[in-house]
Amino acid sequence: IHNTTNNRIWFCWDPHGVQISKIRTARQAITCWIHSTIWNIDFALAFVYGTNDLESRWLLWHQLHYIKSVMGFSPWLIMGDFNVIRYYSEKIRGDGFDYSTIVEFQSCIEDLDIDDCPAKEYTLTWCNKRQAEKRIYGKLDRIMANEHWFSTFPDMEAEFLDPTISD
Repeated sequence: IHNTTNNRIWFCWDPHGVQISKIRTARQAITCWIHSTIWNIDFALAFVYGTNDLESRWLLWHQLHYIKSVMGFSPWLIMGDFNVIRYYSEKIRGDGFDYSTIVEFQSCIEDLDIDDCPAKEYTLTWCNKRQAEKRIYGKLDRIMANEHWFSTFPDMEAEFLDPTISD
């Protein structure tokens, strides 16, 4: 499955053990309904690749609100590159913060009733890969879920790779 507008997101899977149906595709997200035949469980899964500007990200926030409205009480996992930080502590070096983008992102997270999944190791997920004093780190990639996900998968833990190697 991919978003046909510009192929920014591709989602591939091994069909053994899962059945997948597309809920919605857009420029910044693909959302699917997953049925695991191995665990006999259903959940929604959204893959995000947010744009760099606030105006375009509003479309992403609206799409995620729509998905929440049709999901009911199902587990929901949202993962990807949101291209925005949630807290000031999630950025090291670089230009200052755009307060409005942080506020909008936090507001969206609260409205969606989602939160970050526990993560091990690398909490800053992105790096511009420049040398020493010009190197910037940030937490742009996230895995978030609703309370139904956390109660269904209480031991789930996100793992991010070293941002100086992987983006």
